Amino acid sequence: MSFELTFKNTTKDKNAIFNSSYWRHILRVAFMNGWEPQGTSPNEELLEVEGIKLEDWDGTYFDNGGQFVKDEDSKNIANALEKALQKDTCLLRDRREFVKIIKLFKTGGFWIF
Repeated sequence: MSFELTFKNTTKDKNAIFNSSYWRHILRVAFMNGWEPQGTSPNEELLEVEGIKLEDWDGTYFDNGGQFVKDEDSKNIANALEKALQKDTCLLRDRREFVKIIKLFKTGGFWIF
């Protein structure tokens, strides 16, 4: 499974696509460096198709159904990833890629597809 992050304040060519394990790794690194997940807002069309009630939505980041991550949450992810970069505990593919990922999260909210 892959995850495409579509950022609301960027052009399509600035979106990001991650495989499942890399996406989980990014969020794990953010969490280990102070990020407190706020939860996602559901794609209400998906809820209807899946037969899920809005009050049953769990705020997951690990589904690619078009849920939305709010601006503040995205920026908090960026801040936590910056801390990891400063401590050099990011353990990601390479530093330049990590900096690009942080810049994307700093632009604000995004949808997960």
